[in-house]
This record gives sequence, C-alpha cells and structure tokens, in this order.
Amino acid sequence: GKYNGKELDYILEVLDSENMNRKVNPYVNRFEKKFSEVFQSKYAIAHNSGTSTLHSCLVAISVGEGDEVISPAHTVIMNSFVTLYMNAVPVYVDIDPDTFNMCPKDLESKITNKTKAIQVVHMHGNPSDMVSIMEIANKYNIPVIEDSAQCVLGYIDDKLVGTFGDMASWSFETKKHLSTGEGGMVTTDNEEYGTTIRKNGGIGYKTLEAGESLRQLLPKDFQNPHYKRHDVLGWNYRMNELTAAVGLAQLERVEFLVERRKKIAKMYDDAFK
Repeated sequence: GKYNGKELDYILEVLDSENMNRKVNPYVNRFEKKFSEVFQSKYAIAHNSGTSTLHSCLVAISVGEGDEVISPAHTVIMNSFVTLYMNAVPVYVDIDPDTFNMCPKDLESKITNKTKAIQVVHMHGNPSDMVSIMEIANKYNIPVIEDSAQCVLGYIDDKLVGTFGDMASWSFETKKHLSTGEGGMVTTDNEEYGTTIRKNGGIGYKTLEAGESLRQLLPKDFQNPHYKRHDVLGWNYRMNELTAAVGLAQLERVEFLVERRKKIAKMYDDAFK
C-alpha cells in the first residue's frame, strides 16, 4: 500500500499537539533534515507544492523582465508558468526521441546573452544527460535547476539525480514517488540560494536562513517598536505540519516505493515484448 507506513501515527502525533505547534512537533524540520540526508544536499527547504518550489528557484537567481529561461519542449506547463510570472521569456529545447528528455545539442543552440537559467526536467523517472548539460551550462556560466519531480533516487553512474545542478525541485503531488497530496522541496548546496528560497517561501521573515526554518525571538527583540520582522518580499509557500508528517513517513519508505515502481515498469516491458 501507498500509505501503510507511519503516516497515520505521525499525523495523530501532530493532531495531539492541538495547535500544531511547530516547536512541539517539528515535522517540517524533521522532513527537511531527512530529505537533505537522503538526497545528499546541504539544504532542503519544504514548500506547499512543486510549482512554488520552481518559483522560489527563479527568485533565487534573480530572474526578471526580459530574461530567458530554458526548459524542454516536453514537460508540464508549470515550468513555463513560473517563467512567465517572473516576466521572463520561456525558451524551449527539443527533446531526444530516445529519452524524451532535453537534447543537449539543441540546448546550446538556444542559449543567448539573455539566458538566465536552465530548467532541466527528468521525465518519467529517466534522468536527463546531466553530464553534457552541465558542461554547456558551465561553459556559459548559467545556473541549472533540476526539476526532479518524476525522478526519485535516479543515478547517473554513481551520482544522484538532483545533485548535478545548482538547485533541484521536487514534487509530492499525489502521483509522485513520495506523495503528500500536495507539497514540494528545494534542495541546494548554495547557502545564498537557500536563504533566498527560504525567505521567498516564508513571507520574507528577516531571521530565516537556508538551514533554519524556525527562529524563536526573545520578547526584547520582537516587542521593540523599531524591530522589522520582514526584510524582503515573500510568499506563504510554507509546508504545514500535517503534510510534513505524511512526507516523513513516505520518505522512510522511499526505497520500497521506488523499487515497486521499477517492478511494475518491468511488467509493462515484458508485456510489450
């Protein structure tokens, strides 16, 4: 079963805290910490969807009016939506017909002096050619966002998908490997990006940092009439405790869930043969 781990136990623990106090049951913190360990990233920043994660990634690299953001021609609409929302221009790279992923040869031909970011999408559990893509991105010094919503525990040689680019975006929508109904995560090793992402998703609170989703202030600080709580514009993309409780329970079973998908995929392969 999909949800027959500790999901219910963790949800009940959150509900038993009555006010879902993040200091009493810090499931968001626990989920982020475990996620960063499993997916080999310094920072993991929980969001309320895999769309808001993509938005935060573009904010982190200051995408703005007239910039171009590259994505594969074969992907969901959200990659384009967040690009358009930033007043930037989506640029589409053709796909490799053997993998349905971004074609590195066509990628280089689409880069201009306005290219601000490359969104690489790993489709159907199949990693994109990140070795070739990162060579091109590094050549032109363009940040790479890996949209890993459909590729969990995928490897290229011995390197985990999601650890090639500057940031990776993950989705926990109901059809994904890890399912919380809705939810998302951004992983990165870059502290500056991580802090911007955290603040963008956390209403711009001044005390937020890449690895710090909570910071308890003393009354002398927050009761001071000169204290400013927010120092940047931000959105409320924070993940709630109930979602994080389900996410943590799912993450504890991630290898089983991925192996189950592999077995079912093999059934299809055998049937088609």
